[in-house]
Amino acid sequence: MKEEAKRKKPRIKDFSLAAVKFIPVQSSFEMAVINLSTSGIALLQGAPEIKVMKDDLLSGNLYIEDEKIPVVLTVIRVNNDFIGCRFERGIELIDHCLKNKFSIELIALQLTGVKPGILEKQKDGQPHWYFDGNACELYFVEDNNFIKRYRLTFQNHHLEGGEDRKPEYTGHDFNKKMNHDIAQKLIRFIENIDGLVNDYKDYFQNEIRRLEF
Repeated sequence: MKEEAKRKKPRIKDFSLAAVKFIPVQSSFEMAVINLSTSGIALLQGAPEIKVMKDDLLSGNLYIEDEKIPVVLTVIRVNNDFIGCRFERGIELIDHCLKNKFSIELIALQLTGVKPGILEKQKDGQPHWYFDGNACELYFVEDNNFIKRYRLTFQNHHLEGGEDRKPEYTGHDFNKKMNHDIAQKLIRFIENIDGLVNDYKDYFQNEIRRLEF
């Protein structure tokens, strides 16, 4: 049961957290955030004047882009690389802010990846499927790590392509133009699909960039 509860709180990881930082009250040193959810946070070690131990309370301000949120943290883990903490104060504001600032990341993290062995093998290769049961999915068939064909759906945005085929984009009202904002949304979506290996992420992000104009 505890493990199931943990899975229901997707964690936004460092590649999406460049504009997030934590400044403790006892220091002006900015601590980089490498993991963030509505329940907790991981801070990169590097502030020599910040010495904490497990179960210590750590107060300060969490900055999420242009939002400043006063928080109180309980330290639950300390090692040479990071400090893991649980939020004790500021939880409601953090929940609201994450849903507002990181809606794309949170949607991507909710996708379920079907084990490839469960899916029926296709004539052109092994299928892979990530879906949320609603308006988002990534389906592709690969053979020896080469993408034969794929279908990507993110809300009202659709992308299809594959081997020897130029990617085709269709948006709301069958609009076939992809602008920079749409491309960045799709790239962020792909980047945060949990379990999708980096080589595949790179492939799909390059396919998106091929259509950006």
